[in-house]
Amino acid sequence: MMAWIVVNVVASVTVAAIVTYKLAWLHDRFTRVEMAGMGMLGAGFVLSIAPIIQRGLNDGKTPFDDWVTTLIRFGVATYFIGRMMRRWKGGVDHEPQA
Repeated sequence: MMAWIVVNVVASVTVAAIVTYKLAWLHDRFTRVEMAGMGMLGAGFVLSIAPIIQRGLNDGKTPFDDWVTTLIRFGVATYFIGRMMRRWKGGVDHEPQA
């Protein structure tokens, strides 16, 4: 059981790190809607660490259980809406920074 806790926490931290990297260094490649979606997605994965550990150790509920999944779902939906908008427009809607 402890191995699954470690795997899930490492996966959550990895996704959050990838999103943080993309937002910090590759922000000029994304639209504002995509960046908002990635921000929600990264925040949801960081906040999902507490429920993973809590359930694994004593199978209890945390205050984060219900709204973390909602935050992740809104983040994914917002990101994909931003991707669709970019495809329809044909590019990003702000100038790349030098």
